[in-house]
This record gives sequence, C-alpha cells and structure tokens, in this order.
Amino acid sequence: MEENLNEPPRYQRYMNWSRTATNLTNIVRHGTIQTCQVIQKLKSTMNSVFVDTQVSQDQQSPYFLHLMCGDGTTSMLIKNCFQQIGLERTRATGIELCEEKIKSWKSKLSADDCIYHYDLIEAGFNFDQLLNDDQQGNQLSKPISIFWQFSTSYLYAMNENTSGTPAEFTDQPRLKSALLSIHHQLSANGVAFLTDLCAGLMGVLTSYFSKRSCPHGTLALIHACEAEGIPYSVLTMKDVVLLPHVSEEVERIITAEKLNKDSANDHVKEVWDILEFISHTPLEEIGMEDFLKLNFPSFSFQRYNWQKRKQYLQGYQLLAKFCNHQLPIYYQTIVLTSHCGSAELVDQIHRTVGEMNRQTNIEIDFDQIAEFKSQFVELLEPQSPTLQ
Repeated sequence: MEENLNEPPRYQRYMNWSRTATNLTNIVRHGTIQTCQVIQKLKSTMNSVFVDTQVSQDQQSPYFLHLMCGDGTTSMLIKNCFQQIGLERTRATGIELCEEKIKSWKSKLSADDCIYHYDLIEAGFNFDQLLNDDQQGNQLSKPISIFWQFSTSYLYAMNENTSGTPAEFTDQPRLKSALLSIHHQLSANGVAFLTDLCAGLMGVLTSYFSKRSCPHGTLALIHACEAEGIPYSVLTMKDVVLLPHVSEEVERIITAEKLNKDSANDHVKEVWDILEFISHTPLEEIGMEDFLKLNFPSFSFQRYNWQKRKQYLQGYQLLAKFCNHQLPIYYQTIVLTSHCGSAELVDQIHRTVGEMNRQTNIEIDFDQIAEFKSQFVELLEPQSPTLQ
C-alpha cells in the first residue's frame, strides 16, 4: 500500500505547524531573549567565551550560525546581543529553506550577513561543506555560536521511525548527524543553543493521535548528548496557549466526514489551527500511521480519519477542561560547547543555566501529565475506531 494518501510536502507540514506556533505564543521571541541573557552572563564571567583564538580577528569577523533561521526577527535579536557584549563585528549566517523567509531575512540583516537556501534534513545536517567558503569565496572560520530553534519537531517529521522511547531516538542517524555537526562545527570557545518544544500535557494527545511526531523531543537530544559524551545544560521556560471553547459550529466542521476549512469562520479556524499545533499533524492526516499499519485499502482512509478526528476533538475538550483552557507550553534549550571546549567553559555554562533556572523556578509537572493521561485513556480507550 502506498503511503502518500495525498500527503502534503514534509517541509510545508512543518512550516504550517511553525507558523501556528508563532501565532499562538511569543515564546520564540521570549526564548531568544532568554538565550541572549545566557550569552551576556557568560561573557561577563569569561572574557574568552565566543572568541575564536585560532583565527585572527583582524582578518576575519566572527559570526554565529542560525539554523532554520526564519524571517530574520530572531537573528537580529541575537546579532544585537553580540554587539552589546562588545563583539561589534559579529556577522550573522543563516540557513533556511523557505524562499519567502529568506527575502525577509535579507531585508532585516545587513550586507555583511549572509543566508543560504539549503535543505538541512535532506543533506543529513551536513552543513560543514556549506561553511567552508562564504558567498565571496573566502575561507570561513568556525562559528562562535550556533542556534537551532523548533528543532526536533522538524527533525522527527523526517525520520523513518517516528515512534519509540527517547533512548530509541538516540539511534536515529539524522539526530546524531545534527548533534555531532553542531558539536564539531563550533569554534573552541563557542556555545550552541538547541531549543525544542517539550511535550508536557499536549504530548498525551500528540503521541496518541500522531505517530509522525515525537513526544520526547528534548529528552531524545539529551539521550543523544549522553550517548556521545557531550556535556550539556538544560534551560526551561514556560508560556501559556489559550484553548478556545468548542461551539456547535466548531464541532460540526471539525467532525464532518469531509473537511472543508474554507467554509469555516474565524473561531473554527482558530480551534483548527490549535488542534494541528497540538498534534503536529494536519487534521486530514490524523490517524494515518495507525491506518497504514492496518493495511486497509487507501480509499477507506477518509472514514477512519473521520472517526479519529471525532475522538481527537473529545480529547481536546478534555484537555481544555483539565487545564482550565490555559495550556502550559514548555520550551527547553540545551546548551553545549564544541568538542574541544574547555572544562572551565562547561562548568561556567552549568552554573549560569542553573542560576537562571532557579530564578525562573519553572518545573514541568509530570504528576499533572500522568493524571491527565489517566483521564484521557479512560475517556477514549473503550472507543477505539473500527472500519465499518
């Protein structure tokens, strides 16, 4: 049986999810500001950090690398941060696949900065060759910092195996490739920041209705760091996404046997977008992974999808009631050094991140997640869909 079932392009699926996430919350901007605070604190305690001692600063300006850099908004925040800590000549280098965002990035950054139109996933995160020479043909030094935001939600969409435990994800070739490329590409005194959505409460629905995304994103990267012997620290932040009430109109359109978003009003579209954000999957693909394993003829998928969507909306309503329509969203940033980073730098990162975590005092409530999962399973498990 073929697996496409009118599947949209993989990158477009991620783009839709990323756009919704950005519209729902300011956490991308908040996370970048928090990362900049780490940069400032590190520089205030260690003058050698973010300085590539192997390259003459008179010959070449330092630069940071921003993977999946988007429209330039966060790249500008990062560049301004480096300038504020005394690295005025720091340049930005971005890697992005969306041409529309590349145009926006170029309009916001300066002529000294450069951006590459490049598909990181298809290339297996082998961006080393890309950075050997800049766009003027000059040999590049290693970046003083690397930033990768909304990382594993995109990465796991590319993996062949999209189910399993965090430890099993450690063996994913692309995950290791990404992590090791970042770790080895950094300059000796460089620091990388890998930011990913932590599953939390929404992970209960994500893992049940969408096997195409991994509910263990940050944990998988942590396991990979440990497996490769890479020292790391983890910074946690929190935001809230408001979950709208489900009206009769919402229920009618979301649970229609044939989906039609064009006929939906703004309220329905808002719930629609949030549902796709939580599941990391377009509504018309809900249940696809399970269906493919059942080996039924593809023409019957629409009915299976319809049944799963009805269950999904029930799960959403339970989630909204459980968290009083205020869904806590957690983002975690893994901070690590280069493969030749000093023990002093590793220790300073650990102290700095630990201090910031104590100040914000944010902890993921795993008991709350377990309680919701228990209620969710009780609600839906007896109603497992069947093809009629």
